[in-house]
Amino acid sequence: MWSHYTTAHSGFCVGFRRGHEFFSRQPDDAEDIGYVAPVEYEPTRIEVAMDESFALTPTLFYRKASDWQYEEEERLIRDLSKAVDRKKPTTPKRMPLDICLFKVRHSAIAEIIYGVYSEDALKTRIIKLGKHLRIPIWESLISSRTFDMERRQIA
Repeated sequence: MWSHYTTAHSGFCVGFRRGHEFFSRQPDDAEDIGYVAPVEYEPTRIEVAMDESFALTPTLFYRKASDWQYEEEERLIRDLSKAVDRKKPTTPKRMPLDICLFKVRHSAIAEIIYGVYSEDALKTRIIKLGKHLRIPIWESLISSRTFDMERRQIA
């Protein structure tokens, strides 16, 4: 996760309270979205016929290559028209679509973990936020014993 999603260990990860109401199906969600579900890891792609009867089904969004199985990812699909903000990506050639942002209540945040190469200014902001939200803050460390990451609680 650290090398793929946090700019080579220089960003941070947010841990959520899985049982928080934000992660429950909302009354105005379409019938086939709004559920947290595990990603299915498969060695092959799904074939989709792109004809007049083409329709996206949510199962397409819960599938990844078997190589990523170690992530044990879960996903929540939300209606993008309900996003509170949209941002243009900084690398539009790699990601040509807007980034849709949703408000998540602070009470849904369980912890924040900053990467081993995070800058001091970011660490300071995260520690301050953790104190404000009264949640644990962790730092990520490279293990001296295994080819893995460890973490240590800071606040």
